[in-house]
Amino acid sequence: MKGRVDAERRLLHRVIDEIATNVDLDAVLRATVEVVTEATGGDACFLHLWDPAEERLVLRAATAGFEDVVGRITLRLGEGVAGWVAQHRQVVTIPEDKWADPRYKYIPELRGEEFTSMLSVPVVSRSGSLVGVFNVHSRERRDFSPDDVAFLRMTASLVAAALLAG
Repeated sequence: MKGRVDAERRLLHRVIDEIATNVDLDAVLRATVEVVTEATGGDACFLHLWDPAEERLVLRAATAGFEDVVGRITLRLGEGVAGWVAQHRQVVTIPEDKWADPRYKYIPELRGEEFTSMLSVPVVSRSGSLVGVFNVHSRERRDFSPDDVAFLRMTASLVAAALLAG
């Protein structure tokens, strides 16, 4: 347990360092999804940010292998798991068979057929305003732990603060 806490602390420091030292927002977001993937043991991570002018979530960062779809995937509030999480500001964990969840929306470019489990966490400001949504996917069946959820919530808070400050 202590080892995991120490590892998560180191990974959170990486996120903080990236936010504090990098002026390139896209680089910060890319580094953050890589850290989230590593910390949670996921196989892919997507960060969708809310665009209030378009009233849509826009994919702004993704783990390696998905760079070509960044900026091209958009979701309305309530659309797909990410849209549902954004609309309700609630965490969703799907340990297996996300296809059976009525909130799930298949997006071919995100290769959902490769993944079984997912964790989706809202990114909100301190005042509760929507900033975006993190989605973590796993190829194997996975019960994301309360520690995974807590880590992703902390990371989401850091990202929200950085985006709103910058």
